[in-house]
Amino acid sequence: MRLACVLLPIASAFLGPTQRNQAPLRATTDDETAPPLLKIPIPGSATATLEVPALATQRDLARDIKNDAADVDPTAAFRRSLKATRALSNVGAKVLRGSTDAPRLTRELFEELGATFVKLGQLVASSPTLFPEAWTSEFEKCLDDAPPIPFHVVKKTVEQSLGRRLSTTFASFDREPLATASVAQVHAATLRGTGERVVVKVIKPGVADSLIADLAFLNGAARLLEAVAPETKRISLRSVAAQLRDATRRELDLTKEAESLMSFDAFLETAGFASQVCVPTPIPELCSKDVLTMSRLDGQRLTDATASPEAAASVATVIRCWGRSVVEHDFFHADLHGGNVLLLEDGRVGLIDFGIVGTLPSEVYGGVVALAAAFNAQPRDYNGVASALREMGVAADVFDEAAFASDLKKAIEATEANDAAAIVNDVIAVSENNNLVLPSEFGLLTKQAIYLNRYVTTLAPDLDPFAEDVLGGAA
Repeated sequence: MRLACVLLPIASAFLGPTQRNQAPLRATTDDETAPPLLKIPIPGSATATLEVPALATQRDLARDIKNDAADVDPTAAFRRSLKATRALSNVGAKVLRGSTDAPRLTRELFEELGATFVKLGQLVASSPTLFPEAWTSEFEKCLDDAPPIPFHVVKKTVEQSLGRRLSTTFASFDREPLATASVAQVHAATLRGTGERVVVKVIKPGVADSLIADLAFLNGAARLLEAVAPETKRISLRSVAAQLRDATRRELDLTKEAESLMSFDAFLETAGFASQVCVPTPIPELCSKDVLTMSRLDGQRLTDATASPEAAASVATVIRCWGRSVVEHDFFHADLHGGNVLLLEDGRVGLIDFGIVGTLPSEVYGGVVALAAAFNAQPRDYNGVASALREMGVAADVFDEAAFASDLKKAIEATEANDAAAIVNDVIAVSENNNLVLPSEFGLLTKQAIYLNRYVTTLAPDLDPFAEDVLGGAA
């Protein structure tokens, strides 16, 4: 399975948020499909094969790919084809010059392809349950450095989307963006009349067409891969592709992010965190599918802070709040890198950019709760940890849960007690060695745990992230 994951990142990497009522990743079957025309064993594997699907399967596959392509704008598809040709040529030239670092070459290819593939690369980095460490580490460097769109395009987009003139809505609107990425860019502004300082996020015109073309390719690639390499069904590539489609559609509709901000603000209030943590407040009358206007939070990025008792307290607050949201709220923030966590001037922590959120299907939710209980038991219940992970994952036909628990115990007890990142990596490695594929939702959780562990290491080295007072309720 590791080899399949290494060779096929384009088809399997893009793990987006899922809906609460979706099932976790499970193995699928071909009971209703005619036997393949040809089946070739893959050397080194007892079960994996390459296959030529039955004619009926090929017809169904062609129909599905054609349906996906029906929504693709021909001009966008042509532009993407040209860009892909240039990107592949550039990477091919590096290979001819002797470069053999596959993870780095793939990352550079994704960066040249832009938009969807940059996000694909970032989610490879967020998927340590599916990809080797060399790949996840390399894709953490994936840069979304798309150039900004000109101000006159921003102005036209805002005015058309909101149905108001920029000059009558905003007292000031910075021509240069605060930040820009493939999908959107953000500008500072002040409201006319109140003088309130806000930020305005604007979807770049035309980006949706390119993303739809990319998604059609990725969905087709996932279907094709499962047809010719059935072993990959253990990681449910078609389900992953569907999750990617839903996540991308969500990101292209800024009303969804506005709803997430308001929902999380309500959670902070009911959970008792409102005095410690805040999120930007959307201004509904100045929000649309392409524009999100929200209050501006003033502070420094958490990664720019220096170690101090105040910084350590803020890190503990972030861990406590995020952990509670995982098990108590409809979704959790799924992109807690340093730029999205702010230390505000009034002493609170600010969480920004809710474009990527994660949810736990009921089966995975139950496994996470059981995992937390078993991990924090005194003494630690490794049989319970193994059982919870088995409940969440997809195991091989032969799976020894007792041996899995024993391997977990040896690995975790050999790791420094409060090193959350090392413990997470141990769990993933031991799971893989025991032929257990963990679900994409677990990958989202573990990536956030790695982010949080970095904050502990640099700003709160004496903090135990597993301590009851850290994992408990609001102070």
